[in-house]
Formats: sequence, C-alpha cells, structure tokens
Amino acid sequence: MPKYTCPYCGNKSFSLVLKLRTGGMTSRGTACPDCGKHAVHGWGATAADTVIMAAAFIYILVNYHTIQITFAAVLVILAFVLSRVVNALFFRLAENNRRDII
Repeated sequence: MPKYTCPYCGNKSFSLVLKLRTGGMTSRGTACPDCGKHAVHGWGATAADTVIMAAAFIYILVNYHTIQITFAAVLVILAFVLSRVVNALFFRLAENNRRDII
C-alpha cells in the first residue's frame, strides 16, 4: 500500500485511508502518525472540490423540473465522495493554516 509524505516531517507516514479522512484548509486535518502535526489538503484540492460540487449543483439547477429529490441527494453525496477520492489520489498534503491546531 502506498504511503504519502507528511508536509511537516517529510516522512512517508500517511496511508491512503488517512489521506482520505483528511479535510480541507479550514478543517482540523489529520495528525501525522510520526510527528503528530495536523496536515490538510491544500489550495489545489480546495479548488477541485469547488469545481466538482459546483458541477453537481449546476446539474441540479438546470434539471430542477425533471429531477427527483432522492436523485439530487445521491448526486450531492457522490460529488462529495468523488471530491475526497480526487483529493487523496491527485493532491499533496499541505501544512495546516489554522493557528489553533498544533
């Protein structure tokens, strides 16, 4: 299983599952198993999240007359899951910009 690099200590200590659980720039992030500092997904991942979620909402708005509410809810959930997977597979972890997190 591949390991991903911590932005603080430089060790390859993040598994894919830990990286999937890591949030965006405003979240608490996920603690590195080696150094204990909290890493997050950076600005590129945040931009990708915005594009994916905007595409889902635009699709819902364009088709609001014919779309069922359950399909719209499933589409939003799938967009969220897709954005997490894209973040984990294609973007590096970044240092946490929140000052209340060590």
